[in-house]
Amino acid sequence: MANISIKSHSILSKIGISLYKTRKSLDQSLTAEIFLQKRDDILAVLPDTLENHSNEEIALFIGIMNTMTSEEPLINETKIAANSNRDLDIELLNFDEYKSVKNIISFGVTINSKINLIKAPLINEILRKPDLKKPLWEKIKNREQ
Repeated sequence: MANISIKSHSILSKIGISLYKTRKSLDQSLTAEIFLQKRDDILAVLPDTLENHSNEEIALFIGIMNTMTSEEPLINETKIAANSNRDLDIELLNFDEYKSVKNIISFGVTINSKINLIKAPLINEILRKPDLKKPLWEKIKNREQ
């Protein structure tokens, strides 16, 4: 940035030209809620609660989860805070109920995990683009082998 004289600064400010603009705050401490749903030994990670999804999206989610869980799975839902870019390190979850997790399916949430991870698109994207279903089913099928 070039320095200008006090006189130039004074003249510019009198005619309404500001040399400095206030920037929007880039608050890095923003947190977002991440929703975890554990069914048997599968952990689903969602950027939004299922209540905010349409009936079609909920049916698709349940259908996907039913392919990996028992007929009547024990369901445990949890909400946690994560940073604003929705990165989540599952290894930091030290809750006892997550010790039995063998597979994680993440719907549009970036995860760093050593546990078997299935990266899935957002549920609404799967409904909008049916061609996303086949790669997801392949990932789920390969998980079981």
